[in-house]
Amino acid sequence: NMTTRKQHGLNLSAPVLRTLFIATLIGLWGALVIKCFLPGADAPADTRQAWLLIVHGILTIGGIVGVGLMLWSDFSFVAQSADAELDERELAARNRAHYWTLRYVLYAVLLGWCVLEFGDRFGLEVSRAIIVQFLMVLGFTGIVGPAGFLALQTEPHAEQES
Repeated sequence: NMTTRKQHGLNLSAPVLRTLFIATLIGLWGALVIKCFLPGADAPADTRQAWLLIVHGILTIGGIVGVGLMLWSDFSFVAQSADAELDERELAARNRAHYWTLRYVLYAVLLGWCVLEFGDRFGLEVSRAIIVQFLMVLGFTGIVGPAGFLALQTEPHAEQES
């Protein structure tokens, strides 16, 4: 059971990790959306909106800090544990978390493809910088997805059993 196993990382409760996971997703995806509205580096200085750059930076840094905290959480260690280290219930929960992460990543890739394929019809020009930001969001959230989805499915009463 996750609550009685030796602690390997940050001992964050499931509700705290759930909140951190959602905040990390909002931060990283929000920064990507804002990036779509930022003019390119070659745009005249007076067209750049400083407040958007500041919000973009805060969301990106906040998201990356969230990723770091989640990577060092106990949930992340359980999500990456070998099968032999987990009981049947934990193994099933871990496998569901990886399945949900795979679905999340595949849906995000499909969304990215749709934007690349059909975005020009709606006046959305996708620059290299936006693609790089999208890949960063996808990579970071894909890495911490199993821990986040594991926390999302953890029952509140299961944490209090220790």
